[in-house]
Amino acid sequence: MKRAITITIGLLAAATTGLLLAYLTRNRKVTRMRTAIAEEGYETAPDILYPDRRQRGDERYGPVLPA
Repeated sequence: MKRAITITIGLLAAATTGLLLAYLTRNRKVTRMRTAIAEEGYETAPDILYPDRRQRGDERYGPVLPA
């Protein structure tokens, strides 16, 4: 019984460590991506961050490049 508890605790610790590392890796990747998007500029950031989102209506905010 004592050995089973030890193995269970070890597996839980390994799973927790794995989940923590996965979260930190993803968080670091997302932070790098958002930093790169922020450095691109105001005009291109929404296009890069939300590529599938369509613009609603003809209203435009911020600088507009002539077509």
